[in-house]
Amino acid sequence: MLHNAPFWISSLIILVCEIAYYKIATMLRIGSPVTPRSSHKVFTATGGGITTIVALICYYICWGYTQSTDNTMMLIGGLTLAIVSYCDDLRNLSPLLRLMLHVAVVAGVFHNMMFNGHIDYFVMILIFGVGIINAFNFMDGINGMLALYGCVVLSTLIYTINMFMPESSMLPLLALLLVSLLAFAIFNLRIRALLFCGDVGAITIGFFVAVALTLVIFSTSHISMLVFVAVFLVDTFFTIIQRLFAGEHILEPHRHHLYQVLTFKRSVPHLYVSAAYAAIQAAINVIWFTIPNGGRLAYAIVVYGVLTSIYFYLKRLRTK
Repeated sequence: MLHNAPFWISSLIILVCEIAYYKIATMLRIGSPVTPRSSHKVFTATGGGITTIVALICYYICWGYTQSTDNTMMLIGGLTLAIVSYCDDLRNLSPLLRLMLHVAVVAGVFHNMMFNGHIDYFVMILIFGVGIINAFNFMDGINGMLALYGCVVLSTLIYTINMFMPESSMLPLLALLLVSLLAFAIFNLRIRALLFCGDVGAITIGFFVAVALTLVIFSTSHISMLVFVAVFLVDTFFTIIQRLFAGEHILEPHRHHLYQVLTFKRSVPHLYVSAAYAAIQAAINVIWFTIPNGGRLAYAIVVYGVLTSIYFYLKRLRTK
């Protein structure tokens, strides 16, 4: 793929579009206003993830002729999520409407499992897919989180699929999404971000991460690959549980994630927290590849146990 001219041309197009979008968004004031929940103190342009749409279009033009019906549905679903999410970036849509769309798109991609009698798998994938989509959406809350953590996860999936499914059509798609994220990082990986990804990028990337991870797990039977997103999955899962017990509306904005507690309550710089999340996830993923097949499930269980302990330990520090 690195020697593929369409890939490099598409990458250049994505980079140019990101630069152009930043200038247009800044000029037209397309951005996030400062609110009590904001991580920024001044107006910041948003919607930088719009290049994920460019990536999907480039992918379809260059590799679309090889697509099966299922893959075409996946692309349509991803594009639908991206377009609706950008509309949400411009004008807030109902949280319930967004959630229903996430469920519908994930269900549409994996509908075959339900009709083949694997309703239990279908329900688990539905919950997992919607969870990953929203977990990635949360990442855009602080500078560098989506850029760094997203790059770690996408790079891991590209390496994994290249190892176990080298002929998969997901490879160029994930690679172009990685390029889109790297282009976004130019403007976001800063002490004061110049651009936020917005739902259009975070949700779209989360969707394809969920699809790719699900497909590779079912193709290899390595359920332990769930550690590839363990750091943020633990944070998101237990934060939702805590909000439910507190009687809060889980679809409303909040500041209860561990990374939010660290940045807003304990005043740890955004980039330090983002780098820590990405570095820990990268270390977990690299170690997974060094462990023999027989020990990977036990490793995954240990990882989730340790991360859970760290989560609650750091959360308790907040009250001291």
